[in-house]
Amino acid sequence: MPGNWDHFQHLNNGRVEWPTGPYNIDPNFAATWVDAWVVQKPGLPAFDLPGPSESTHGSRADFTPHQWTASTPGWTNGHLRAGPALGIALMAMSNGAGAYEFDWWFKVVILQ
Repeated sequence: MPGNWDHFQHLNNGRVEWPTGPYNIDPNFAATWVDAWVVQKPGLPAFDLPGPSESTHGSRADFTPHQWTASTPGWTNGHLRAGPALGIALMAMSNGAGAYEFDWWFKVVILQ
């Protein structure tokens, strides 16, 4: 798995600001962009109802060495709240010669 999520994510007014985590990819490739989603179950007992969610996007300019950040807001549905949530990310990588690879990962994160 080339990437992951930081275990704790910063929550601000019902949104994660900004999703971030480490990555470690093949040195022949460079990360070009990442899309990140955070989803959360609604409270008990309504486990089968849709809960709050959001999307964000990040580009190479948002990254530091071995750390991705998705700092461009996307859509939101409801307000995320402090506690556990699921982070999902998709990263595009390029080798500079026209070859692209894509990888995705997910992790339970704690919103605080």
